[in-house]
Amino acid sequence: AEPMTDLNKVRPLLQKLVKGATEKYYDLKGREIKPYNPDLEYGSNNKATYYASVLDLGFKNAYIKKYNFNQQQSPGVIKAVESYTYYAELVHNATADMSTKVYKQWAAILKNVLPDWNVKENNNSELTMGETTLYKTINGLNYVIELRLRSPSGNRHIAMTIKYYGNL
Repeated sequence: AEPMTDLNKVRPLLQKLVKGATEKYYDLKGREIKPYNPDLEYGSNNKATYYASVLDLGFKNAYIKKYNFNQQQSPGVIKAVESYTYYAELVHNATADMSTKVYKQWAAILKNVLPDWNVKENNNSELTMGETTLYKTINGLNYVIELRLRSPSGNRHIAMTIKYYGNL
């Protein structure tokens, strides 16, 4: 099954996700889960808690990650930081045609729903690897949405993350 692409249905859900980022996804977190594919980029010294996402855009393995870490602010000053990220796989293990189609559709949807956001794209010519990043500062908070197309071992998948960076 492909993710939702009807702009009239997608627009309010995406806007709710972006707004939810600043509210620690308070209304969008479901029960605590162990995700199918947790990202392990931060190593084992930090604590991450994963929640099912109650917002359904037709994505696979959608979750919200609460992540705690210690950040060095200046020499000798450590601050405990809590961050939240929405993560979803739009497609998983898809054919080349399907993954290219969905990636292009969702890059266009993000640009349409958030027309005043900055866009950076990095796509290879065959579209086996691609990244569309939208970013904007709103009320002093830096929002970042990343749409990534990857092709590990020939199995293509597309993931989207939504995060905001406050005064870190």
